[in-house]
Amino acid sequence: MSDSATTSAKANPKRKRSSTSRSKQALQISHEPPPDSEALLNHYLSGFDHGLAAASASLFLAEEDSTDTSQCEVPNIETEADTLLNLASDWILPGPQCINAYARTYPVSFEQLPIANILSTQGAVSENEMSLTVDEELALAHYRTAFSSTQTTRDPKWSTPALLLLHGLEHSQMLLHLILAVSLYDTPSDPVDVSRLRQNGHKHYEKGTELLMLALGGEGFPDHLAVLGSFYCINMYMSRSHGIIIPKLDQLSVTATEHLKKYNLIVPIYGQSHTNEKSMKERAERSLIARMIMWLLKIDAQGSFLGCKPSLINYFQAHPDHLSAVQAESRLALQLNWGTEYPISQSIRDIESCLPVDMMTDMLVLYSRISEFSQLPSNIESSEMLASLQKELAALEIRYGAVFYYGSSDMTLQPAMKLNCSNSATMYYALQIYFARSGSSSFGEEVTPDVKAILSQLLLFAMHACPAGPQQPVYEFQWSLFIAAVETNDMIHQEWLQARITNHRLREAFQRISSFKRSNMGTISLSKVREILLAV
Repeated sequence: MSDSATTSAKANPKRKRSSTSRSKQALQISHEPPPDSEALLNHYLSGFDHGLAAASASLFLAEEDSTDTSQCEVPNIETEADTLLNLASDWILPGPQCINAYARTYPVSFEQLPIANILSTQGAVSENEMSLTVDEELALAHYRTAFSSTQTTRDPKWSTPALLLLHGLEHSQMLLHLILAVSLYDTPSDPVDVSRLRQNGHKHYEKGTELLMLALGGEGFPDHLAVLGSFYCINMYMSRSHGIIIPKLDQLSVTATEHLKKYNLIVPIYGQSHTNEKSMKERAERSLIARMIMWLLKIDAQGSFLGCKPSLINYFQAHPDHLSAVQAESRLALQLNWGTEYPISQSIRDIESCLPVDMMTDMLVLYSRISEFSQLPSNIESSEMLASLQKELAALEIRYGAVFYYGSSDMTLQPAMKLNCSNSATMYYALQIYFARSGSSSFGEEVTPDVKAILSQLLLFAMHACPAGPQQPVYEFQWSLFIAAVETNDMIHQEWLQARITNHRLREAFQRISSFKRSNMGTISLSKVREILLAV
């Protein structure tokens, strides 16, 4: 079944409900779009048939077998890069470690966000005619709010994740399956329900990756936005699973980079006019593809901290003009794709965020270079790289001086701008600490005046980002808090930082790191930090 195929149901099918549900008629999708983004999302998300086990099962090629106890055994984790398989093989498919993780209970620390009521007594199907259960609808509500806030500081209603969800609902079962996989895995739940949610998410992951392999192996031009969104969701799913397998993330980065190169998606396009409706639509699509490329670059950098090979960032380092072109193309992605309903207040945020976002992009490239440096043996090459990184970090502070100024100011008229500046400045100082501990010294060692000053600046900007206690869940900020918490041995600072680390993996890793530091004179090496993170 291809991604573009629809189900065999007719336009208005009568579906048989469970004994606790009544039958209802599916509504015909209107060709006229609703007037705003919230209405459009609700249009597709309200009133799906609930509780249809048969309908859910029909989304997958094979019937679910009874659980085999062998599936719950902890797998042997691959350790060598040469174990990577080719594109059409098993690297992209979910491994037994995902099922093993279902039995784990995660602490529920989820502050409920105000969300639209996406449940309804009226029936509706999306244009790709997928029916959702109640669990899946609630998972998408989580995706649109809490999950989105971990990926971007933008208003979730007008964010890139919201555009991806709309694309999945309207055009791509493949992308929708993978969004559901991540959403179901990430949705907070009590221990009784977590196993059911993650097993359901596991099925969506299997189906989504199967459709992705068909799309990548087929002839013609695939839906590039759906493919890039799928790469992103696969990374999110893999990085949330218990026991991250580095070679799989490496192969994902390689596959994404090769796809971009194969279809010239990262080659600058100049001299095109955008006067007619078709060209404007193409421009909007290209801008959103460019935005997804920037998001893939972001997860490439994040993976490098764990020891992954950032193939996409390596490509951009070899072709900096291509990175500049993609970055420029992505700037208006939200405005172009939301269209006339996009509020002017959001357009102003686009303008205000340009400088801190540019700084973040430069830092992500430096992030991966520091990760590379941390794995080099001490020799002439590493000494040259050390000097180069020192110069680049110093130049960054000068180039983006305005970001540091606004991030620590008392201005209240532009809170979104201040938040973005504070986040970027906080990460800058976290990178400085990461760089300082990427050589022979360990986190928590006797603090030099330089490291002490850097840590103080990090805490200052972190407090500006969340002055009255509100949590900032976006990953880059969470990682910065984690680095500060690993570095400091001040109990007051550790308590303040730990209270604001909401990312589950970072929070649990820090608890294990704290135990290790207590038995190791308050220090821990970078390699040990990575080992603990990979085991969480």
